[in-house]
Amino acid sequence: MSSSSSVWEALLCILKGKAAIELWLAAMIPYRLQLPNWFVGAHTMPVLYEKYEDEVGGFVDSLLMKFHSHYKKMDTGFLSRIPSGRFGFKKHD
Repeated sequence: MSSSSSVWEALLCILKGKAAIELWLAAMIPYRLQLPNWFVGAHTMPVLYEKYEDEVGGFVDSLLMKFHSHYKKMDTGFLSRIPSGRFGFKKHD
């Protein structure tokens, strides 16, 4: 389990770096030059997902559970304090 988690952590680190580089390139390179990269990505991602569906499914489930717990913390700490409903704004004639 330890080696598996370290592999996922390394993969996430690489993907985060790659995503940052891709976003930077997206800002610097015109759209028409990025189309081949997006085309290749759109055709390889489904194949990789099918190959590693179980690992990806478990990983996504763990990410969703973490997101849900962070949202609960934020909801109890901040979002629940925001008043809901209509505000009593007065019209000034």
